Amino acid sequence: MALPQTKRGYGDVYPKEFKLVIVGDSGVGKSGFVLRLAKDEFHPDARVTIGVDFANCSSSIDGETIRAQIWDTAGQEKLRCLPQSYYQGASGIILFFDLCDKSSFDSLDGWRSEISRFVDPDVPVLLVGNKNDDITNRRISTSIAQSYAAKNGLGYIETSGKTSSNVTLAFVTILEKVYKREVEYRADNPDDEWEIVKSGKPTKSIKKATSHPPVTGMRRGKCQNYYTGLLL
Repeated sequence: MALPQTKRGYGDVYPKEFKLVIVGDSGVGKSGFVLRLAKDEFHPDARVTIGVDFANCSSSIDGETIRAQIWDTAGQEKLRCLPQSYYQGASGIILFFDLCDKSSFDSLDGWRSEISRFVDPDVPVLLVGNKNDDITNRRISTSIAQSYAAKNGLGYIETSGKTSSNVTLAFVTILEKVYKREVEYRADNPDDEWEIVKSGKPTKSIKKATSHPPVTGMRRGKCQNYYTGLLL
């Protein structure tokens, strides 16, 4: 089922846009993942994100250009006083841990608890085990991670921002889940305009114009995007 694009004045057409939030402990590679996805770059000496970075990317799904605004949230415990503003309006969650750091895996229950406080239970969550390139220092096996994901109803993918392994796959996977959720809603509510970025739930608001340029081009492995790199 294809989705009608939202129209705004004078025949201008804006693609559907979703908010994806990336969460997980500090140092697990969230920012490296976003940078690889947005600019196909990797900076091993990148500083810890304080606040939130933004990136925009899009994918062609069922002939529709679907755009995502990706929020790279801070994983530091001292910033956990700000989570609600990060999660508000989230259409999908990417939950990160470091395959080489058992403590980041042990923290997943805490992150899932926080997610459940601010996000509807039907919002898709994808579990990502990052740094799969570092075989020597790996501490969490694929079978253990897959078992955890299955137990908690999560999808699971292993990635590497350093080598770009499965970075695009992870993005497309969560975006397709988000898109399917909207398709199912729109099938039951064909007259609604759904501004998912604002609320994460069906509403009748019209999409606001954005200052970011239009983004197009991702087709299972190629991504044209816009990266702001905001640090708060």
